[in-house]
Amino acid sequence: SEVREIEGLYNFLLDLFERDRTPKPGDVLVVAPDINTYEPYVRAVFRNAPVYLPVQVSGAVTTSGDSITASLELLANLTEEHLTGESVMGLLEQHRIGQAYQVEDTAALRAMIKKAGIRFGIENRITDDTHFVSWTYGLERFILGYAMLSDEPFDVSYRLETVDGEEKRTVLTNYPFKDAEASASHDLLRLKAFVDDLQEMLNEQKEPRTFSGWKLFFLEKVMQRMVWSNDFDKNDRQERTDIYRALGFTEKLSAAAAAEEVPWDVFLYELKKRLFTESRSHELNSGAITFASAVPARGLPFKVIAFIGLDNDKFPGQDALPGFDLTGNDYRPGDRSKKEAGKSLFADTIMAARQKLYLSYIGQSIKDNTVLPPSIVLDNLMDYLGMEAVKHPLHGFSNRYDNEKLFTYLY
Repeated sequence: SEVREIEGLYNFLLDLFERDRTPKPGDVLVVAPDINTYEPYVRAVFRNAPVYLPVQVSGAVTTSGDSITASLELLANLTEEHLTGESVMGLLEQHRIGQAYQVEDTAALRAMIKKAGIRFGIENRITDDTHFVSWTYGLERFILGYAMLSDEPFDVSYRLETVDGEEKRTVLTNYPFKDAEASASHDLLRLKAFVDDLQEMLNEQKEPRTFSGWKLFFLEKVMQRMVWSNDFDKNDRQERTDIYRALGFTEKLSAAAAAEEVPWDVFLYELKKRLFTESRSHELNSGAITFASAVPARGLPFKVIAFIGLDNDKFPGQDALPGFDLTGNDYRPGDRSKKEAGKSLFADTIMAARQKLYLSYIGQSIKDNTVLPPSIVLDNLMDYLGMEAVKHPLHGFSNRYDNEKLFTYLY
């Protein structure tokens, strides 16, 4: 898997730095056909490794991995129709959102939500009994269970509804949730605070505002309140700066456009275009081990270059031409070919390595363990040099890691 591929790379780099003190982390470049695929695994492996190695992921999209922007995108795209028990727990399982509300045990919360019968909707309707699977009813049960030592029902509120043209007053009775005093009881209160903030956010999105008003709402009610960030982390500070810069378009509008009130969907459309689909800047000389896509780093000389993800179905890629494109049937010199461009990219990358070259691919299926061939460019290089690949075991804690070729620092 990609995780094992990154673990093997970490072991190689740490062994390299231990044997030879000459190369520094800034002398190492790691490229992949698509760095967005590997970014979460890079952060997971290198952040939790026993020996710290500085890394910089360059050029990944802002909504990949554990980023502020990724959490903001999930919250911005939320609608009342998506406010189900599972979707809310999915949001809380996002590290930055869960950290903002200091939720500790999401598994226990998920079990309680299921046991309380919370399914969807903020309040729902009484006439079809969907009120009993709503967030309002379920959270009231949690609060009653936390505050009352009783199984007796309580009249907690009433609701006015219009039925057949007549206004009807219905008294709402609720039962305390027995398990609300368990070890995860504090998390239940944090869950209520989160759902209340979601409800407030969705209600405020119904009223049109000016672009400046939506910007203030997005920064104060969503980013500052619902997404955690570390003021002492350089990457977090830079990402917040990028977010402020992306929202700067609201200050450059004409007087007429700035004064016009627009619905939330219009502002969200601009967010998607200016923030959620933008890539991070390419920092290829950060002083840390640099991870980047292969194309932006093409031909750049580094002492140590690693090319990962050289799978047969991912690199160099195939040309998918529409049926009406006749160039697929009559290829001529000079026609653009993704496969030929990939071969040239691979040659430029391996020629740019000054001292060490590391190449890796996923050689066995994670589903049924069948053997998977490497990329055609890597296969040709191995045949030409008469080399064989080093095969790593399925797990990093395997007892096969006990010799010079197979070693690990992670377990």
